[in-house]
Order: sequence, then structure tokens, then C-alpha cells
Amino acid sequence: MGAIFGLLNRRGGVVSRESLVPMAKDLATRAPDGTRYFVDGAAALGNGHNLTTPDAVRDEQPLRHPPTGCTLTADIRLDNREELLTALDCRHPASDAELTLLAYLKWGRDCVDHLLGDFAFAIWDPRDQTLFAARDHMGMKPFAYFANDGWFVFGSTPMSVVAAPMVPRKLYEPRIADFLLDDQIPLEGIDHESTFWQDVYRLPPGHRMIVSSHTVDLSRYWQPTALSHSDKTSDGDYEAHFLEVFDEAVRCRLRMSKPGGIMLSGGLDSGSVAAAAVLSAGRPPLRTFSGVTDDPTFIETAMIRRNQETCGLQPVDVPLTDVSRHANQALADLLKTEEPFNFTATMPRQVYRTAADHGVSVMLDGVMGDVVTSTGSMILRLVRSGHVLTAYRDCIGEADFARQSSLSGALKFGRVVRRVLMPSAVRHLRSAHWNRHAPAEIIARSTIDPVFAKRVDAIGRIRAMRASLERRTPYDREAEAMATMVFPFISSAREGYDRIAAAWGIECRDPYTDRRLVEFCIGLPDDQKRRRGWPKHIVRRAMADRMPEDLRWRRGFQHVGRRFNNALEEAIPKDRVQAARLSVREYMKPPAGSSAENHTLMALTLEKFLERV
Repeated sequence: MGAIFGLLNRRGGVVSRESLVPMAKDLATRAPDGTRYFVDGAAALGNGHNLTTPDAVRDEQPLRHPPTGCTLTADIRLDNREELLTALDCRHPASDAELTLLAYLKWGRDCVDHLLGDFAFAIWDPRDQTLFAARDHMGMKPFAYFANDGWFVFGSTPMSVVAAPMVPRKLYEPRIADFLLDDQIPLEGIDHESTFWQDVYRLPPGHRMIVSSHTVDLSRYWQPTALSHSDKTSDGDYEAHFLEVFDEAVRCRLRMSKPGGIMLSGGLDSGSVAAAAVLSAGRPPLRTFSGVTDDPTFIETAMIRRNQETCGLQPVDVPLTDVSRHANQALADLLKTEEPFNFTATMPRQVYRTAADHGVSVMLDGVMGDVVTSTGSMILRLVRSGHVLTAYRDCIGEADFARQSSLSGALKFGRVVRRVLMPSAVRHLRSAHWNRHAPAEIIARSTIDPVFAKRVDAIGRIRAMRASLERRTPYDREAEAMATMVFPFISSAREGYDRIAAAWGIECRDPYTDRRLVEFCIGLPDDQKRRRGWPKHIVRRAMADRMPEDLRWRRGFQHVGRRFNNALEEAIPKDRVQAARLSVREYMKPPAGSSAENHTLMALTLEKFLERV
């Protein structure tokens, strides 16, 4: 992880290094190894260093190519270095940044088609006075920007962009509404572009842009595709190929020059990452970090202990009791959160703080495991294709997996059947009825003030979110999986973890966002990902020799995060809470008028964010 930032005077006037300084200041936690600047006439670039890969120590970003003057600033980790070294005929040990600059010089804007890994970068090309920028396929690295007739400004975060003196610091209020409604409908993922600042946008994952004096040309360079599995004839074939791809994804993310860790839960996703990391040849020393409780009835903690024992890495517990014992620190960590959406991330904040105290600068996780191995509307497809008994068994199995009654599974099956049999005219009527009535009901249940909701047309945003969800194609397995992989909540979730970790100078790496693994999973038949209601079936089978059976076939879901949030709320002085609620009353209803959980944390986070505006 590092920080990138810069600006372009689109009218051709000379820019100064001083314009970059406030941007660098805002990104300081991302740059524990220092910051460097580059100025060339109308363009200025900056790079905040966090040298987490072995080759990065040779970097002197912003990196300039003397013959052409092309200059790059990048936050990057490339996973296909050997392939690039050969293709670029590079005979010296080049850094990831240098390989990216050489790729641009050889392939131009198509250079991104040759890059594999996590990256966000910008290249100033003085030959035609343009700025080229790109963001990785899944959005692991952030990129925000502002553009008007006179200026183009970019940075790793929206806050760093508005720190530039030429960018108006104006709040985009509809995003406040997204935040206040997010516990009712996931408006954080309404699109790839919105930020809390007027005219400041996020570059969507898998996109590139070219900025000149007259145009800002934004285009998609990657659309997920499905890897063919026509050569496979047995479960064993699928499992072997999965392990090949998955192990390589983990191995690539173990290339680090600073101490690393794994955020370890009692589940399959992070457990599989830890199991693969242990087997990776030449891996660095790793610690695991886990949020735990001393409640003996809490199954999650017991499963974490099993994961810790199995992977054999150095375990570090992050106890729930730390929240109340160090409540002032936990509250301070909450209030320095860059964006309000992360207000319920008490446990991850505690984990990253603890990891930083142990000197960790790189943290692996398995956050996207659920999404990448999802089967979406599989039951709907089974019923529609006539596999009714299989669909029924899956619903019953899902209920069993979730520790629910068979009746709940049967009821779900009935709902699916009704949906399949429902005439399209009736579906349209139901959708129209939802659009007329449901948005107002959502607002009534939420914490948003109704006057503010009307001012920003919150109903319109709710309807837009619903429409985007309905545009997916549930009857086409591959099309639905591809749409899921580019849905905005993917990058929004990863951006949230990035923001929290960056406060402690930690870089996030998630093997489940590896492009090769994503496309492998898109192509999988449904029954490889789910059987008899059990999700992630291929992962459970593939980990047979790596994880114990009780972990792989654990039933139900349990997460300690809610307990961390509740502990923090209970530890905050009542007068502090009341003051926060008063300060945000223009936006939020009192808790008595809302069904929102963790109303206190929401009010405190919003109050602190608004102070920065």
C-alpha cells in the first residue's frame, strides 16, 4: 500500500509543488516510508511510500523515463512479473512501478490488458500533454478524482482530492442519505462513482481514463469472463484446479518485505487463506489476528481456536474486553474513520490497531470469499429448468446449514416456485407497487430525518438501487455471476477495509479477488459451488487435507463483530452521545423513531465527518 496524488492544469499553466502538500498531509498514514514529488510544467505528481514488496525498495516514485519524460505514480503489486519481464525484454530486476511504466511505453493505453495484480496509477505523458490513469480489476486499490474545465485532480482517497486548493470542498448530501439508509437497503453500493463530495468521483474498478486539456475519456478495459471447465469429468478434477489457482493467488500475496498477518475468523474463507499460506514455499513469518470473546457458549471463538491450531501460525487474540477496557482509544479510532460507512467496523479497527502494534504492514483476509463462490439465483434456475426435487432438497439443506427448521426451507421453496410461476404482468404490477410504497416504508424504519430525505430525493435513490438489482439476469448462471463480480458493493466493501487499514499504515490483500480465481469461479457449475444447501462446496472439499472436518463442515453463521459494536456503544458517556445526536438532528431522527442498530455509533461518526466539511 502507498498513496498516489497529483494534478493537471488543463489550461496549460505552470503548477507548483505547494499545491500537492495538503494532499500529501491527508494521505500521511498511507506513507510511512516518506513522500516524494514531481513537477513538470502543467502537471504535478506525488507518491507516498509504503514499501511492502521486495522490489519497491528500488522505487523512487514518482518514476520518470528520461528519454520520453513519461512519469508514473503508482500504488501497485504486480502478480505476473516474470511474464512482463519477458514481454518487455527487461534484463534487470525492475520494480512493479518500472514494469508498469515500461508497459505503458510499449502498449500505450492497452498496457492494463497486460497487468495482473492490485493497482492504481497515473502516468503523465508530456509528449501529448495527457494523463493516463487506471484501476485494478476488482478495486483493491482506490482512486478518486475531480475534473472541471481548468483542473484534473486525483488521489488515493476523496478526502485527499478535496484537500487540493483548487477543489471546492462541498458536501454531496445524497451520499449522507445513502449512509443513513444503508442498514435498510445497501445504498453504499448504489454505484461505483459516488463520494461524499460534490463533483469528486471514484474511478470504477476495471476502468482506465485519459485526461487532456479538452477531454476526460473514461472506458472499461476489463469485463469478467467465465473460465471453461469442459475438460473436467469429476469432483477431483475441479478440486485440483481450484487448489492450483487458489494457491497461486495466495502465493502472490505473500510477496512482502515487511511483516505480514492474516485476519483470521472461525470460518472457511480466512481459514482457507491461512491453510494455503502455511504450505506456500518460502513464505515470510506470519501472525494471525482474531477478534474473540471469553463467552464459552460462543461457537465462533471455539472455531477460531481450531483454525489457529490447524494453521500453526503465531496467533494473536484481539479480545472483546479490550473495547471497554480501552474505550477512549476505541472511540478515538472510530472518530478518525475517513468515511461514515465504516461506523460498525469496531472489530476490524481493533484488529488493525493490534496488528500495527505488532509491526504488521500487510494483512491478508478472505473478505470476498462469500461473493466469489456465490451461486446467486441457483434455486430459481433449478425450478425453472424442471429440477424441482433438487431445488426442494437444496432449500431444506440450506435451512439445516443455517440451523433453521425444515419448515423455513419449505417456505422458501414455495416462494421460489411462486416467483417462477408468476406471470410477467403480475411481476410488473408487484414491482410498481413496491416502487410506490416500499421506499417510504424504508425511510420510516430508518434513521434518516424525513425532511432531509425529501430534500435529497432519497426515494429516488432507493428506487434506483432496486432497479439496478433487478437488472441482473437470474436465469443465466454465467451472466449473473459476471454481473455480481462488477456490482458496486464489491469495490465499496474493499474500499472500506482499505480505509480502515490505512489508518495504521496496513495494506490489505485478498486472494479471493485474484482475477484468475474470480474467472475460475464464474465458470463453475452451480453444483460445484453449492450442494444440498451448503455454500462454498468446492472450497470445503478442496480443503480436506488442510482443515479439520468440523471447520470445513461447520453449520450456521456467527460473527463477533456485533458484540464489539455493542461494547463500544455501552462504553460511550451518555452526555457525549446526546451532544452528537443534537449536532446531526438535521440529518438523523432520534433513536426512538428508528429501527436502526448502533444508532449511537452512527450519530458520532456522522458528527465527526461533518466537522471536516
